[in-house]
Amino acid sequence: MIINLPLFLVSGQQPMIDSGFQLTVRQKRIRDGLKAIDEKIASVYEGAYRVLTDPANPDRYAQSANSLREVTSLLSRLKGFPQEKMSRKRVKQRRKREQNDRQTQEEVLPRGW
Repeated sequence: MIINLPLFLVSGQQPMIDSGFQLTVRQKRIRDGLKAIDEKIASVYEGAYRVLTDPANPDRYAQSANSLREVTSLLSRLKGFPQEKMSRKRVKQRRKREQNDRQTQEEVLPRGW
């Protein structure tokens, strides 16, 4: 099977795209602080903001939120904070609640919104 990949993925080079992305001064300070703790966490943090600059990405807000959630998760694990563990019963309750929320949204919002 042949998969068509962009040349930069095959060659290992970075893409030559200049999106004009730049972190604010505050975001740079946070990134630099995270970098002092862990390079990966700093990279995920920057990626959360970088993805927002791609207007062609219809899922950019969800991807950014997921990356920021990952930053907090990585930090809490690295620092030894207790992680929430959910029982199967709580997982089922949460899924049921989310399913009900989706059904309510479908009833309230016009189709295609």
